[in-house]
Amino acid sequence: MNARRSGAAGSIPNRYLEPAGLLRGRAACAARAAGTALPLAGGPIWFTACLLISRKGRGRETRWLPVPALRARAAGDPGLEARLRRLTA
Repeated sequence: MNARRSGAAGSIPNRYLEPAGLLRGRAACAARAAGTALPLAGGPIWFTACLLISRKGRGRETRWLPVPALRARAAGDPGLEARLRRLTA
């Protein structure tokens, strides 16, 4: 029974988003207009990419995603979409 439980829990990766490519001012306005930046929650800073970190057990996988690719990936993934909403709220 324990193996079954740990197998089920271990099959769902924990995912985190680390924003990068931070912009302010005119650069942020231009990137926003081009659709290549999203607002960072809580302030006037925008980001143009994210490091997607997936953890599964003791392993870790990372992938850099520019904002357009991040949006596309989140559109088909409710869990990732929820994380992105919290990051930009």
